[in-house]
Parts: sequence; structure tokens; C-alpha cells
Amino acid sequence: MNMNIRGVATHRGSWTRASERVGTVALHHPLRTLSQMLIFAFAIYFTLTSLAAESGGYEGPKWSFLDTTQIVAAAGEITTAKYPDCDEALVDKKMVRVYRPDGTGEAQDETFTKVLTEKGKRGNRDLSLFFMLPYFDLEVVKLEIIKPAGNVVAVDVAANSKEMIDDSQMAMNIYDPNSKILKVNIPGVEPGDIVHSIVRTTTHRPVIPGEYSDENVFEDTGLIRHLTYDVYEPGEKPLKRVVVRDEIAGTLKHTSEKLADNVTLQHWEVTNVPRMFPEPSMPSDILVLQRLLVSTTPDWQTISKWYYGVCRPHLDTITPEMKKTVTDLTAGSKTDLERIKAVFYHVAQKIRYMGLTPEKDRPGFEPHDVRLTFENKYGVCRDKAALLVSLLEAAGFTTYPVLVNVGTKRDKDVPSPDFNHAIVSVELKKGEYLLLDPTAENTKDLLPSYECDQSYLVCRPEGETILTSPIIPPEENMLTVKTTGTLDTGGNLQASSTIAFGGINDNEYREAFSRMKPDDKRRFFERTPKRTMPGARIKSLKVLPEDVMDVSQALRAELEFSVSGMTAVGSGKAVVSLPWISKGMGIVNFVLEGTGLEKRKYPLRTEIACGVSEVISLKLGEGYTGSVSIPDYSPIQDESIGYLRRADLKDNNLTCNSEFKLKTVELTTSQYL
Repeated sequence: MNMNIRGVATHRGSWTRASERVGTVALHHPLRTLSQMLIFAFAIYFTLTSLAAESGGYEGPKWSFLDTTQIVAAAGEITTAKYPDCDEALVDKKMVRVYRPDGTGEAQDETFTKVLTEKGKRGNRDLSLFFMLPYFDLEVVKLEIIKPAGNVVAVDVAANSKEMIDDSQMAMNIYDPNSKILKVNIPGVEPGDIVHSIVRTTTHRPVIPGEYSDENVFEDTGLIRHLTYDVYEPGEKPLKRVVVRDEIAGTLKHTSEKLADNVTLQHWEVTNVPRMFPEPSMPSDILVLQRLLVSTTPDWQTISKWYYGVCRPHLDTITPEMKKTVTDLTAGSKTDLERIKAVFYHVAQKIRYMGLTPEKDRPGFEPHDVRLTFENKYGVCRDKAALLVSLLEAAGFTTYPVLVNVGTKRDKDVPSPDFNHAIVSVELKKGEYLLLDPTAENTKDLLPSYECDQSYLVCRPEGETILTSPIIPPEENMLTVKTTGTLDTGGNLQASSTIAFGGINDNEYREAFSRMKPDDKRRFFERTPKRTMPGARIKSLKVLPEDVMDVSQALRAELEFSVSGMTAVGSGKAVVSLPWISKGMGIVNFVLEGTGLEKRKYPLRTEIACGVSEVISLKLGEGYTGSVSIPDYSPIQDESIGYLRRADLKDNNLTCNSEFKLKTVELTTSQYL
């Protein structure tokens, strides 16, 4: 699914990210390249002022603007000498939220950000502005630069902007004309300037009728000097959940005040929050930084029942042809799991992941009729999930659509519809769910490992609570290498290796190989032995199965190679270099890229439990009479990591074993040390 709905998305702390705001959903196929990260720019959405005026007013004291003179004076106290680690600072911000019992409402954010360094300048000289119709529109009331001398330079948004359809969706084979970006340049920003903006977001249609929720991170990579956050809560629809997480002592205060017309003002004031320092592979900000979450939704069951109701009419459009397809697919199956797999692989491989037609009622959530997806043979994740649900129901299984949030767990105490992916569950036993994701066309596993330890919500008519997908053990995600060969006294090695790709390695490498030409595959494997043996030459190569789309067979590679110079000889002795093939291969090498720090403040997210195992067996030629020394490796075994390496020489056969397992998907700060 592909969607970004709602208001303001900016830099790390004081403005929440686009996919983590009230009513925001980025429903799309998750990026599976493990080194990729979602980077959210300092952004505001923009649309015509006249549209914002249609759904409510911005009149009265609550919408008054801050005193610019006082804030400029306060900004004068924020300098690089006083805050040498900050590139920018939030001088002041006023956030106002007004919602009505039906879930519609208005929001206004007024922000003063002081630019302190050249890096801060680069982060504030342009905006990427995302918006999604028809849920929300937005009015930029003011955008200006306040210079150190006090003169104000207004930014002409229209003259410095270009509106376009969000082309990032094209990489996922989706075209949705309602998903748009307005790119704006802010010319003339220099260190010492203050960027002042006032943005109004009008909610014309909530994602869930009659519900409101919001999430805000009150911690940033720069100082937060002062910020207020006001929610005007109607008595007919009060906030049911209000949670503060990872509070920084002395920086956050809350008051509540009864107002006229049965409205309560919930007021939070944030002061003097020191900057935080991002760390590689740390969890999402919304999981580890100071944050406030509010929601009118009483429980997750409410969202579960709502989404089931959204999907049910589309699930019921199954046709006789579709039912016959199910019968044909499952004809030779002997077990329930075989029947499920037969239908699953059909949807995964025969229904292309692609979206062209925008929905009318609940864009970003609502699937198309399953009949349409079946006939067109394409759809985005929610379409493929809905089709699989309908077909498995026809096969006699109790099946439900599932909302998943890949990348960031949802807070179990604050229900909201902020999910970014849709998959399927089969209830084999009461309350026991088998999860399936038919999105990827080349997947072998029913649920790819990158979706483990993620929040998911089974959507059923009676409702369900939020759950967490199970962690797949590393034994199921291993890259396994077996090498046999002969080594003569001249240091010449003749060897063959078999590389077996298990679990997540199968998913990732199969996907990559499916897009490679034969010459590209050969070049890839030519590089593999050269990482440890620079002179290695590939004599033969097989990547099996020949049709890598045949997921009934495990993915493996068989290669034969030769290399000279594997020994360093002197004084009748030889130092033997071992032909370790797995160096640089396997997903485990990528998920540990964030391990460069000596110590950490935040956990290290590895996302996947996985590993690599390698066995080398070499027959030594005549002239080798025994060992002078063999390295002794110290094993490591704890709750997070397992490491073992050993070597042995017997009857002129040199055998070496190496195994590394990452047992967890997140290393705590103590485990990291």
C-alpha cells in the first residue's frame, strides 16, 4: 500500500514524522534492503487556503500567533558558543489541536527555528511537502526568514515551489495521483537566521469515522527551548488514552482546564529539552525519545472491527471462476498447510505487485474488489491480501485481513490506525494465527523474516487486540557454505563450494538473482571468493533452481574455482590461508552495520535473527607432514550472540568450521557492550 495522509512532517523531534501522525498511514510494500532507512525531511503540506476554510474556522484566542518580538529576543540567547553541539534550535513552537466528535477538526503549528551552523542551513533551505487527498488539506499561513538584524524576508511559496505526484511510489509499482509532493525552496537562509512558519491542517475526513489520535516526539537533534501543545477535547468524545513515554525529568508539564461549551483544554508545556544524538540502527524516535500519545479510541478491538468492515464488502465479490481456481490449485494437496501454500504462492507469484487505480472511500486502506484484482492480475499489498483472504475462505479456512506496522511497533496502550502494510492471517486454532504475506513475488517463506517482531492487528468482526509477530530463530535464517578441495605444496588450491541460502537469505538473494542476467550472476560470484582470495578464478557456476521463481526448491549456488598463492613458505614450513567464502555474504553482514560505536545510549535494532555457517575440508598434498600450530579460537555463547570457530588436521585432511549466530532482533545497551 502506498499512502501518506496528514499534516506536518519535519525533522526528528518537535514535529512528528509523516507516517507517525494522527490518521497517518503509509501503507505500502516494505523496503526489504536492510541498509535502507526511511528519511523524513523537514516538511509541511500545502494546498489552497480556500479549501482549508471550508471545514471549520481558525478564529478566537486559541489560534492567536506568538509574539515575534519576544521570541527573537529569546533566540538571541541561543548561540553556537552556548550550544556547540547544535546545528539548529527550536526557539518556540505553539501547537493547537481542535477535534470534533465526528473526528474532523483543525490543527495549527507555529514554529520558530534558529539556524546555527552550515549543516543547519542545509537542513532548512528546502522543504519536501507531502499531502494525500481527500483526507486532509493544509494552508501555509506564513513562511518567512527573520534575519539577525531584525529584517524579515517573506518566502513566496508559490514562486518557489512545484507540485507533483509523489514519484517514490513508482519504485513500488504504484501510481496514485492523490499522493502528492510540493517541493519548496527557501532561498537565502544563513546561519543566525530564524525560519518562522505557521501551518494549518484541516481534517475533512478522519481515517476512522468519529476517532482522533495524535503522536508527538518532544526531543530533537537540536535544543528545544520552549513548546506548547494544546488539545481542545469535546465532552462528547473525550481522550480515552493519554500516555507519556521516556519522559525527561523537569522538561514536561501538563494541566487540564474546563472551558465553556463542554470542552476541556489539555495543555502540555515543554521546556529546555537538550539535544539527542542519533545512533546507527537505533529504534524509531517514537519508540525511544520523549513522546506524548493521545487517542479517543478506547481499544484495539475498535480498529480491528472497523478495518474488517472496510474490507468485507470487497472480499465478498468472489466469482465462480475464482472458486474453481481454488479447487484446481488445491486438488493435489494432502494437508491443510499444503492447501494454504498452493493458494498463497498463486497470489504471490501470479498477481503482480502494482497499483494504478485510486480508491474512493478510504484511500490507502480500502482494497479493491477481489474480483477486480483477480481479473487484472495486479494490486498493492492490501489488494493482494484481500484476494488471498477471499480465496482461502473459499478453500474452507477461517481467514482475516491483517494490518501490520513494519519498522516501528505500535504502543500497546494507545490505539490508532497508524499501520503501513497489509497481510493475511489464517486461524488454524482458536486464537492461534498463521501469518502470510503475499506481497513479494519471489518469496519462499509465508512470512518473511523482516516482518518478525512487528506489531500486527488481526481484523475480525468481533475485534482483536494488538499482537507482535514471532521472532524467527537464526537457525531458519542461515547462509551455509561447504567447501571441499585439494591444496598442494606449491600453494595451489582446487576447490568447489556449495552455498545454501536459508530463510531471509533465500528471500533477499532470490529477489536479487531474479533481476540479474546470467553474466551479472557470474560477476557476482566471481567477486565472492576474491574477498579472501584475490587471485581466485571461477571455473564453473550453477545457480539453482535455474528458474529462481520456482520457490518449491531451496536456493543454492554451486561453484568451482582455483587459486594460487594460498601458502607462504619458508624454512620448511608453510602458513596456509583458508578459503573462507562467506566473508561479506549473508544478511547477517548487513544487519550489523550499525555496530561502529564503542557504547550506545539506545538499543541496536538488527531486525532479523540470522547467521552464517561454513565448513572447509581440504586434502593436503604430499609434502605436508603435520601441523606446527593450529589457532585456538575462544567460543562465545550468550543470549544474543553465538560464535564458534575451530580447525583440525587429521590424516592430512584439514577441516575448519565457523559459525556465527545473531540470536536477537534488538541488542540492549548492556548486550551491545
